[in-house]
Amino acid sequence: MIFLLLACSVEEPEPPEPAPVEGSAPGREMAFEYRPEGVELVPSLVELHAAMTAAGLQEAAVVRARAVEHKPDVVVANIAAARTGAEIGAFAIEVGVADPDLVAERMARIQTGLDAIKVDGPASAAAQDMEAFLRTGPLPEEVLARLDNGRMHALDLVEDHGGEEIIPLMAAGAWLQAFALLAGAMEDTERYEAGHALFHKPPIGDYFATYAATVGGDVIPSGVLEPLEMNLQLMKTYTASDPMSPEQVRAMREACEGLLGML
Repeated sequence: MIFLLLACSVEEPEPPEPAPVEGSAPGREMAFEYRPEGVELVPSLVELHAAMTAAGLQEAAVVRARAVEHKPDVVVANIAAARTGAEIGAFAIEVGVADPDLVAERMARIQTGLDAIKVDGPASAAAQDMEAFLRTGPLPEEVLARLDNGRMHALDLVEDHGGEEIIPLMAAGAWLQAFALLAGAMEDTERYEAGHALFHKPPIGDYFATYAATVGGDVIPSGVLEPLEMNLQLMKTYTASDPMSPEQVRAMREACEGLLGML
C-alpha cells in the first residue's frame, strides 16, 4: 500500500494543487504501468498447485471453488472483466484436479466473460479450444506447465483485443478469488502454516495499491474504491506475519469475499 507523508507548515502557504487531468478524479495522477515487468498478474498454475499440494489444501480448495456462486453475466465491461478474472482465479484452483467437465464449464464461463468485454479474435478462439480440450480428461503435469507458460501470451491477446485498461480488473478478480478459496481451505482443514508463503506477494499487492491510487478512481466507484484501498492495507499487514494466525487468515478471506461481492 502506498503511504502518503503529509507535512504542514505554518510559515509558508501550501502550494496550489495541480489541476486534475480532464476525466480523472481530483488529486489522482494519471501515470500507471498496466503490465509492469516482474509482476504476476495471473496466478502461476504450477506454483499454485505445488504450494496447495505441499500444504495439503488442494482438495479443500477445489471443494470451495465448486461452491462459488456464479454471478449473472453482465455487459458492463469493467464489471465483466473483474468477474471473468474471478472465474480465472477459480479455474487456476480447479484445473488438473477437479472433474474435467466441471473445469470445462468454468472455461466456458470465462469465454462468455471475454465476449462481454469484446475480447474476440485469437483470445476468444483460444478459450473455445481450451474448453474442448479440458473435456478430454485429467491434465498431465507437463500440460499444466504449458498452460502456465502461456499465461503472458494470453494477457497479450486480452490486451490487444480488449485494451490494457481491463488487465488490472481481471487480475484483481483472479487474485481475490484464488486468495479467498485458499484462505477458506485453510480454515476448513485448520492448516494455517502455509499462509505467509501463499499470500505474501508484495509485488502484486503494490501493483493493486498503485492502481487504486492512480487510475482506479476513474474506473472504480467510490463505494468500492475506498474498501479496496483499506483492505489492501489490511492484507499487506496480515500477510507479512509468519506464520499467519487463524484470525488473520479468516480476515483475509472475509476481505477478499467482501470485495468480490461488490463486483
